[in-house]
Amino acid sequence: MFHRSEAGVSIVEVLIATLILFMVLTAVMGLLGMTYFMSATARTQSAATAFANRQIEQIRAMPYASIGTPYGDPAGSLLPYETTVSAGTTYTITRSITWVDDTADNSPATEAGADDNRHDYKNISVTLSWTNPASGAISNLTVSTSVREPWVDTNAPNVEFTGSNVPANAILYSSSIHGGGTAYVQATANDNLDGDGKVASLSFYVDGRVLRNPPSTAYWAPDQKEFTSPLFLWDTLAVDESGTPLYQDGIRELKTEVWDNAGARDFKIINVTVDNYAPDLPAGLVSEVSTANGTCYSTISTRWTPVMDGTDWAASYQVARYKNGTADGDFSVAGTLDSASDAPRTPFTRYAYVMRSVSPRGLTSGWTSTTPAVLTRPKLTGVVGGSGNNRTAILSWTAPTFSASGIHYHILRATTWSGENLSTEVAGDLYTTTWTSASFNKSTTYYWQMRAAWTEDGSWVSAYSNVIGPSPTSIGATYPTPP
Repeated sequence: MFHRSEAGVSIVEVLIATLILFMVLTAVMGLLGMTYFMSATARTQSAATAFANRQIEQIRAMPYASIGTPYGDPAGSLLPYETTVSAGTTYTITRSITWVDDTADNSPATEAGADDNRHDYKNISVTLSWTNPASGAISNLTVSTSVREPWVDTNAPNVEFTGSNVPANAILYSSSIHGGGTAYVQATANDNLDGDGKVASLSFYVDGRVLRNPPSTAYWAPDQKEFTSPLFLWDTLAVDESGTPLYQDGIRELKTEVWDNAGARDFKIINVTVDNYAPDLPAGLVSEVSTANGTCYSTISTRWTPVMDGTDWAASYQVARYKNGTADGDFSVAGTLDSASDAPRTPFTRYAYVMRSVSPRGLTSGWTSTTPAVLTRPKLTGVVGGSGNNRTAILSWTAPTFSASGIHYHILRATTWSGENLSTEVAGDLYTTTWTSASFNKSTTYYWQMRAAWTEDGSWVSAYSNVIGPSPTSIGATYPTPP
C-alpha cells in the first residue's frame, strides 16, 4: 500500500513565504535609503559648517577698516552676496556687517547708548544657502562673530609697591614685621600711557608661586586704568590644604606683577626673610691650637659643620669660650663660615668652646656640648749675649695659668729644625722660668725650645713651647721667631 508524503510544501505556503520576504526586503530598502539620506545630509552640513567657519576666519584676518560692505555702515570691501563652489557644493553666501554699541562704556549720567563712541565693535554674520543633494531641499546655515579694532600697545603698564607693603629686606614672622608693623602686601598699577589701556590683572608671587593664605589668593582682575590692591595680610605661617607650610624660613622673593589688556606687563621684586623658627643645632665642633710656630701659643681655631635655617644657612653663630674651666666671653661668626680663629689668647692656658646657631630675628638653637679643652703652648723668648768668640743664650718662658703639680722645665737645642719639636735636651729639672746657657762659639747657630712636664691624675703630661732661632752671631740681638 502506498502513502502520500506529508513533507511537501503546498503552493499556498510558498506564496505566503514570498509575501513575507517581500515585506522584509521593502522595509530594509527603505531603511537603507533613509540611512543614505541622513548620512549625505550630515556630510553636507559638516562641510558647510567648516566652509562657513573658514569664511569667518578669513574676515577676522582682514584689516579692521576693510571689514564691511560697499556702501554699507560700516563700509568695507566684503561683497554682501556671492555664489561660490566648495567641495562640489554650490553655496550662496550672504554677509552682514553691523556696528555694535557696547553699553559697558556708556555714561551713567545719560540715556542708554549715549556715549561718545557708538561704534565700539563690529558684528559679522555669514549665512550659507545650498541645495541638499539627497533631498533637493534648500538648506541654510548662519555663523556669527564679533571683532574689535586692535590697538597698538606701545607702553607697558607700571606697577610699584606701596608704602604699606612690607619693606625690602624685612624680617617676617607669623603676620608681623620684626621691629614693628604688620606683614601687608600692596601695590598700585596703571596703564595711563595707553589711550584705551587697562590693568587686566595684578598679583603677588612668593618664589614664583601666587601668594596664598588659604582660602584667599593675592590676585585681582580690576579691568581699570588705575588700580591699587587692597591690603593683603601675608601670614607666613599659612599652610596648604594638606597642612604643608607654604613659606619656609629663609630669604623669600616677593614679586608683584601687572598685565594690561594688550598682554604687556611690568613687575617689581624685593627680597624679605621669613623667620618663624630657630635654626638647627650646629654639629661637628672641633677646637685646635694653631700649628703655626709663630702663633701656637696665642691662636686657637674652631671649625664645625654649617647648619640650615629653613632654606638658607643660619644667619650667624655665637661661640662661647671657657678659660681654664671658667666662662671667658663669647664672639659672633657669620653664618656663611664654617671656621673661626680666636686670638690673641694667653700662652700656656686651657681653652674650651661651645656654640649655637642664630636666626636673622635672633632665635637661637641650643648650645653644643663643650669641646675637649685645648692647651696653648708656653711662649719662649731669648737673647744672645757675650763678647769676642763666645756667646751665651738667655732664655725665658711663660708659666702655666692653671695649677700644675710638680711642674719643671727642660731646655732642648738643635743646629737644624724641620718644623717638628726638638729632641736633644741640654738642661732639665728646672724650676724657674729663665735659664742661661753655657758659652758657645759665635760661629755656631742653634734653635731652642722649652718642654714643661707635670703630673695630672697620676700621669706625666708635657707641653712644648714654640721654637726660636737660629741664634744670631751679633751680640745682644733678639731671637727672631721663625714662621
